[in-house]
Amino acid sequence: MNNAKELPDEERAQIAKILLKTERKKIERRPTLPVLKLLKSAAAPNLAVEFFRVSSEGQREGYSLEAQRDKSAEYIKSLGLKCVNSWSVTESASKELDRKKFFEMLEYVSMNGIRNVIFDKIDRACRGLRAAVMIEDLVEAGVCFHFTRDNLVVNRDSSPGEKLRFYLGVVLAKHYIDNLRIEIKKGMDQRWEDGYWNSMAPVGYKNVRDDNGRAKIELDEKVARYIAEAFELYSTGNYSYKALAEFLKGKAVVVLKRVREDVGGEISKKKEFQPITDRCIEKMICNPFYYGARTKNGATVMTGNEKHAPIISKDLFDRCQRVKSIRAESTRVSLSHEIAKPFMNFMKCGVCGNSVTGEVHKKASGKVYIYYHCASHDCPERRINVRQEEILSRVVEAFEPFSKFTPKTTAAFIENVKTSASALSVFSAEQSSVLEAKKAAIEKRCQDIKTLVEKGAVTEEEFNCFVDQKRKVLGEIDIEIVAHTKASQETLTTSLRVIELLQKSRDFMQLGTNLLDKARLAKVVLSNPILKGGSLEFSYRKEFDLLIELTRGRNWWRRRELNPGPRVIHIKAKLHA
Repeated sequence: MNNAKELPDEERAQIAKILLKTERKKIERRPTLPVLKLLKSAAAPNLAVEFFRVSSEGQREGYSLEAQRDKSAEYIKSLGLKCVNSWSVTESASKELDRKKFFEMLEYVSMNGIRNVIFDKIDRACRGLRAAVMIEDLVEAGVCFHFTRDNLVVNRDSSPGEKLRFYLGVVLAKHYIDNLRIEIKKGMDQRWEDGYWNSMAPVGYKNVRDDNGRAKIELDEKVARYIAEAFELYSTGNYSYKALAEFLKGKAVVVLKRVREDVGGEISKKKEFQPITDRCIEKMICNPFYYGARTKNGATVMTGNEKHAPIISKDLFDRCQRVKSIRAESTRVSLSHEIAKPFMNFMKCGVCGNSVTGEVHKKASGKVYIYYHCASHDCPERRINVRQEEILSRVVEAFEPFSKFTPKTTAAFIENVKTSASALSVFSAEQSSVLEAKKAAIEKRCQDIKTLVEKGAVTEEEFNCFVDQKRKVLGEIDIEIVAHTKASQETLTTSLRVIELLQKSRDFMQLGTNLLDKARLAKVVLSNPILKGGSLEFSYRKEFDLLIELTRGRNWWRRRELNPGPRVIHIKAKLHA
């Protein structure tokens, strides 16, 4: 680098400019977060808010919150500040995105122009980098952050040493969380190897602690005998999930579940007992835990040192699985003879927006039926099943307008497609030119750096590192250029191919035997088809809207009830109880 000092000022400026551009490009490629700003000027510079936080229920019931409040009150009095709002949070900081109150406090500071925010310690403020970035945004906007127990104040005018203390505190807090996560995982893995169960006890068991305070699972004697009886009843093949759920409800059997609730805007987690459901029975019948095994990563494992006592035998569990398999075979086609369900990816649920799934049912007569319904378990539309034949017949009606094409309307549509393809080609060419210019600029920058290497201003190692970074960027640019060119060509080719099929599309939909091809053609022509309340709703895509508009000539268009806009076709639906 001694040679760099002997370079003229112009070349030094050139070096600085190139390196600055490189760093700026790196920053621009990073994912960005919303920048917080003060949206209102504070009425008084002494206004402040407080934020108190503990990580567990035990800390909240102890002294920590009160200690933080007392320390903050003393600090506010010494500086002559005025507290206008306060937050006390007891939720865990292990999942920072769940810390609703923290981000609510930052938004309050931003919206009301608060100039002072008081925390007990740095780790009470943030244990992740996202929170630190948001705090830094407010610091640059003029907010002063006070950490009373750390005896640290961070504002826009803080010295580099004070900011370094803050950043180190954030990094140490993040390290503490990461290390804690690893240690907890190691402890859980060791408990598994020792034969313990690391989760909530299934129905028929209960979570307890031994004399040493170690968590374990033991039988719930009052409930276990009813669970065993439920398995016996199911193995006969005469009882459904619903019947077994009613049986256990009659025995006052309940399920312990974890629930989240919002109490005054504060997220809390608790356990509560809920009535047993059909879904609980289904999970129970399939759970190998009841005969003494455990599951890990979806696989059944039996190491021989399990600490929980079985409720049923392995033989009874296997009999129940055979009954379950027989019932599945009687209601659904075997997977070895799986029937395609072409309209599964064709529609969305009109209520919740989730996908529509298909089910294959085989009646006692051997006839197979395919039904479609919403895939979400929480959506009421899941109970409404629509037969595939009914959907197909209504989709065929959507192609009725295309059976009345004239040469005039077909020619107009072709012209519209070519115009759209031409506009896309222009756009693709423009984007390709921009990318080519970007590519040329990067190559020129690499050449400039190489020149500096020859002059001794930049080392060979620095040059190779720079080139390796740019080589990846150049590869991405080449891929984008090819993608733009290919998209322009494929759009025109696909559109013209569809035009050839339009005049005979209705006959194809009626007489064709390949349901997958029919579904693909329907996806090309129709836009946003949804199932809602036993009705099929859809609209035509833009190009086909124009085509149908042109076919409205009174010489041959007679079906006024057909509408090119959004339409609703009511179809009969099968409602399962």
